[in-house]
Amino acid sequence: KLKNFEFTFAIELNDEMAHSISPLFPQLESFSLRIFGRNNFPQFMLSWAQMQTQLREIVLSLGEGLKDECFIPITQYCNKLESVTLWWCSGFTDLAFQSLAYNRNIGLKRLQFYHVKDLTDVGFLRAIADNCPRLQELHLIHCESLTKDSL
Repeated sequence: KLKNFEFTFAIELNDEMAHSISPLFPQLESFSLRIFGRNNFPQFMLSWAQMQTQLREIVLSLGEGLKDECFIPITQYCNKLESVTLWWCSGFTDLAFQSLAYNRNIGLKRLQFYHVKDLTDVGFLRAIADNCPRLQELHLIHCESLTKDSL
């Protein structure tokens, strides 16, 4: 049974096309999605996340077009999530990061954010510090909106 899957969305792929394949995904423990282009995939992420009740790890990379409506369903439906890695995902606001801290706080053990420019002190670090007691690893690399005050 497939447990780990890495997938790349090409520039030509749009949300409607991606949404049509979401029912084909099995329940995974680990999912890595690389996205080329600035497309947003809210329909795909919503239908996909609803089926991922066993997901423990997600990696989203090069998702510069992704917005909150793509990330929030992951925080709502992926109940066993322990590890989140974001690479070059610049479209998320404080709402997405707060949703992660509030909805998946009990199980989160590892967070890795690289070049996530809209990650802020208030929106993320305070929410994580106050709500994620099991967090063991926090990697923040080139997150331009963070200040030393939050550390």
